Amino acid sequence: MINIRPYRNEDYEDLKLNLQEGGLFNVTIDDRETLRAKIQSNPESILVATIDNKVVGNVYIIQDPWSSFIFRLAVRKKFKERGVGAMLMGEAEELLREKGVKDVALFVRSNHNELINYYKKMGYTSMENLHQCMYKEL
Repeated sequence: MINIRPYRNEDYEDLKLNLQEGGLFNVTIDDRETLRAKIQSNPESILVATIDNKVVGNVYIIQDPWSSFIFRLAVRKKFKERGVGAMLMGEAEELLREKGVKDVALFVRSNHNELINYYKKMGYTSMENLHQCMYKEL
């Protein structure tokens, strides 16, 4: 059975492995202390999916009155195709809806057609060539 719950600090190693398997792990934004600060600020800003008490998926939520994002959806490879990602996305969207958020965005690599199609099936639309995501360490 798949359970969705807020992230806890003791979930870190499993969350890190999920991100690494998906090629998403970034040492700066995904380090333990940054995530601890994120959940101290908003305890529901990272959700995890568990099966038999093992963290097999995760998603970050960035909520702001101006714009909100779903970020870092990752599911452990051996648990894909079981609805884990869809459950995480559904719970993230519901949390945002409950806070009065009217729309949400996400980023996906432009060459990741399988994932683009996955999000389209979930009702997301492409914003073709509208933005280029850029990053700067401070």
